[in-house]
Amino acid sequence: MFRDIYAISYQMRRELYHRIFTVFSAVFSCILFVSLVCTFFIFPVNSHSSAMAPDIPDTSVVLVSPLLKSPDRGRIMLVQPVKDEKLPKTLQFANFFIRFFTAQQLEFFGAENKIKPSLKRVIGLPGDSVKIKDYIVYIKPAGQKQFLTEFELTKINYNITIPMTPDFIDRGLGAYGDMDEITLSSNQYFLLGDDRTQCVDCRIWGPLTKDNFLGRALFIYFPFTKIRHF
Repeated sequence: MFRDIYAISYQMRRELYHRIFTVFSAVFSCILFVSLVCTFFIFPVNSHSSAMAPDIPDTSVVLVSPLLKSPDRGRIMLVQPVKDEKLPKTLQFANFFIRFFTAQQLEFFGAENKIKPSLKRVIGLPGDSVKIKDYIVYIKPAGQKQFLTEFELTKINYNITIPMTPDFIDRGLGAYGDMDEITLSSNQYFLLGDDRTQCVDCRIWGPLTKDNFLGRALFIYFPFTKIRHF
C-alpha cells in the first residue's frame, strides 16, 4: 500500500521543513523591511481630491518622509489638522502593530472617527503677518514693513488654481478668497491648498503648529505622466 514518502524518509522530511522555513523567513523579512521603511523613512499617500491641483492631480500617489518635518516656506506637508481623541494604550499598541505589518495602510481601532491627514503647502511662517486678497496671499515677514506676495517670498515654484469670480460674489463664503490680516505666533504656520476654490485648509482650521505635521512630500510617482519632485 502506498505510503507518504516524507513519512518514510526523515532526511526528506527535514529538507521539506527547511524549505518551508526558508520561504517563510524570506516573506517575513520582506514584510518587515517594507514596514520599517514605511514606518520610519518614507511612505505613500493617496491624494483623493483636487485640493493640491494642478501640481498634484486627483488620484495621485505621493511619497512622504516622516523624517522631514521642517516646514519651510513653499514646501508641501502632510498635516493632521485636528488631534484625535486618545485611545487606551492597549489599542494604540494594537494600531501600531497593525500599521507596522500593513505598511501603514490599515488601522482598526478608532479609524471610523479619525480625520484623515491631507497635503497642504506652507505659506506663512512664525512671526509672519498674513492676509488674503482675491485668493492671493500677501505676507509681511517679522521685522519687515511691507507686504509681498507668496510668490515673491518663496524660492519654490508652484501653481495655484484661482476662480474667476464676479465682483458681486462674496469671497468670504466657502473657501475664503479674502481674509483679514492675522499675525502668526512663534510656533504657528499658515498652510493652504493649491486649489484655492474649494479647499479646506488654514482658512477654516486656523494656524497649525509643528505637532500637526506628519512629514514632508518628496515627489509624486503616480500617475507616471506626472512624476516630479517637490
